[in-house]
Amino acid sequence: MGVVDVLLKVFKDPNERKISKVMPVVEHINHLEEEFTKLSDDELKAKTAEFKEILSKRETSTDFKTDRALEKEALDKILPEAFATVREAGRRVLNMRHFDVQLIDLLNELDKKTLTVKERITREYYRVKELLDGRVPTRMDLFTYMEDEVYQYCLKHTKENPFRHYLEYLQNLNELSENENELYAGIGNEFLTLIETTDMTKIYKIPVLYSFYNCGNILLEVTEAQVLAC
Repeated sequence: MGVVDVLLKVFKDPNERKISKVMPVVEHINHLEEEFTKLSDDELKAKTAEFKEILSKRETSTDFKTDRALEKEALDKILPEAFATVREAGRRVLNMRHFDVQLIDLLNELDKKTLTVKERITREYYRVKELLDGRVPTRMDLFTYMEDEVYQYCLKHTKENPFRHYLEYLQNLNELSENENELYAGIGNEFLTLIETTDMTKIYKIPVLYSFYNCGNILLEVTEAQVLAC
């Protein structure tokens, strides 16, 4: 059983998914190892200039998002050789060889840095949805299964935080059902947004929501006594 098989058995979601995603690149790096051990020191050093030249000649765009995508495409093309160069340099200079598990970690960290906060949160949403066998996650589902690192991103970036405007977030992803779209287009959305964004703590929010819900017989206004009764 290889290192990859052991890792996939030991680590479950979300690690299994992360490992599976980067393993083709790791295998490509390993495939290049024998070739790079045959390079002279000067040939190995020349690789850095070669990579810089490739990136300097990459296709560009005046549109920021398009240019980011083109930049990532160019980086992905040189990635295996760049990592193979670093691994061989480490072996020669430090007498240390990067193991596959280290490459997996480095590639995952690099992948994170190429994504915007919004892209990371959206990717995490679809990961949770996949975990739920394709069911659209409720707000609580997303909170429960979201990786803590991504959740901290949500807290630090209010504008991109899906929990503050969850219905709107789902609508932007085309994830609302027909009934939810009707709710989103009506006054109910304004009410939910008010409840979501208020500084009121959950211990107060839930009774307010329940009192308005009124066991399915929706009320347009409630008294303090009705709220306290929930």
